[in-house]
Amino acid sequence: MGASVAVSEANFAAEVLGPCAEMPIIVDFFATWCGPCKVLKPTLERLAMEYGVMLATVDIDQNPELASQYGVEGVPDVRIATAGRLQPGFVGAVPEGQIREILARYELRSELETTLAAAQGAIAARQFPEAKALFDTLFERYPDHPGVTLEAARFLILLQQFEDAERLLNSIPPDQAEHYKRAQGVKSLMRFQQWAADDPSQGIGAAAQGVLQGEYETALQQLLAIVEAGTREKDIARQGMVDVFALLGSQHPLTRQYQQALMMALY
Repeated sequence: MGASVAVSEANFAAEVLGPCAEMPIIVDFFATWCGPCKVLKPTLERLAMEYGVMLATVDIDQNPELASQYGVEGVPDVRIATAGRLQPGFVGAVPEGQIREILARYELRSELETTLAAAQGAIAARQFPEAKALFDTLFERYPDHPGVTLEAARFLILLQQFEDAERLLNSIPPDQAEHYKRAQGVKSLMRFQQWAADDPSQGIGAAAQGVLQGEYETALQQLLAIVEAGTREKDIARQGMVDVFALLGSQHPLTRQYQQALMMALY
């Protein structure tokens, strides 16, 4: 699976509505003149391969009746076909993280995500050789995947292999805006390592330790308290919160919640 197939009014039922009873299918209503469609297409193709599902593409200009039947008013309009019906997806070139959230609603989970979760579990259990073996497997199968690069860099930072981590992070180009921003956030883990080493028991050090252990909400609460207290560490805590936002990504619920709280504390 993971193929991209152009479908039309003539074969839509046979290629999409029938097969989706067995496995969800991503349906991309697009137009050749649509700029956001061209931006989104490579991401959809890559995700279809990663998740092992079919991507069905529908040119709305060539298939106006099909577009009208499903109420397509703007493109790209991406739906999920499952159980013989088209279900809501999204409209526009949305971030990859949001697409993954939508796929998760339909109980789709990729091999990459499963293996990454296993690697993270091995790290949490401090089974570092097992984690390294899992990352080696991921790089072999997904050599240019930014998600793998980011998580591997975090692992290297934990091992204090900072030069190797930075080399990985620098391989993510600025034109991959979402992943590039997260790469800058992962670089901040080196700063958190230093803060934690200075005084891991209280203040900035305790919050930094929480970040390094993946306890992001607790760390954000601690950093926010420092900002609100207005101590001499206020600016460091503010930068620490910004770094955590970059680490989590702009769409993460904690980022949204604590960005607003930080704004209220500052202004």
